[in-house]
Amino acid sequence: MIAFLFRRFRWMLLGAAGKELARRVSERQVDEARNELAERLPDRAVAIADKLPGDVLKAAGTAQVAGRVASKSARLSKDVATKSRDMAVTPQRARQRLSEMGEEWQAQVAEEDRSLRARLIAQTRGRRAADDVLLGGKTSWEDEPLPEVADRVTSGRPVRRARNALVNRVQRSYRPRKHDWQ
Repeated sequence: MIAFLFRRFRWMLLGAAGKELARRVSERQVDEARNELAERLPDRAVAIADKLPGDVLKAAGTAQVAGRVASKSARLSKDVATKSRDMAVTPQRARQRLSEMGEEWQAQVAEEDRSLRARLIAQTRGRRAADDVLLGGKTSWEDEPLPEVADRVTSGRPVRRARNALVNRVQRSYRPRKHDWQ
């Protein structure tokens, strides 16, 4: 039965414990602020404040703690707003960086294409035409077609081989034996 009640009311108990903890912590902070204020004030002002009805110094300490909490919460909310803004701006920055990388890539590809074409033109039409292409002054590869590339040449040395003749008798592989012991 006690376990059932504990399960039923545990959040209420945890809430009450948290409230009590917050009250004690805030009470301690208010007392520290009151003592700090009493130390900074002249003795005559403290004596007058003690004669007034209510605890004026404690009220001032409460106001001081409330001001500190308000400034902390303002700083925290500013930091959260800054972080959330940065998180919102990050995809835009990423897209912008990706587009910049694409433009850099295209520029590099164009540069490589121009240098390779300049090397080919240097071999076929001479160094002067290649320099014009490399410096970007004349785009001769667009005006005139490049020379045709020759067909593929088979690599290696041709080797003549006689076809293995089939054997008249029946055997497993239908190929003649290479060695006598087989």
